[in-house]
Amino acid sequence: MRTYHMETAIRRDGTIRLPQEVASQFHEHRVRITVIDVETLQQDRLKIFQDMTTHYQNISDEPDLDIEDIYEQRVQRHDRDTMLA
Repeated sequence: MRTYHMETAIRRDGTIRLPQEVASQFHEHRVRITVIDVETLQQDRLKIFQDMTTHYQNISDEPDLDIEDIYEQRVQRHDRDTMLA
């Protein structure tokens, strides 16, 4: 399985234009597409950020998860390894 990350536009007729170097590799291939509406994200970035912050501040079903402690350990170690998996 190969993964490609690109930004493109969906046309009025529903077609999605791919860069030629990617499109030439696909001939009736089945692909999985995740659509992220960038324009929606750009409309109210502050609200999205506030919603995410509120969501993570309200984590209460994992009593052994202490976000502040995790970040304090991260600062003390001076690295950027994966802390949550």
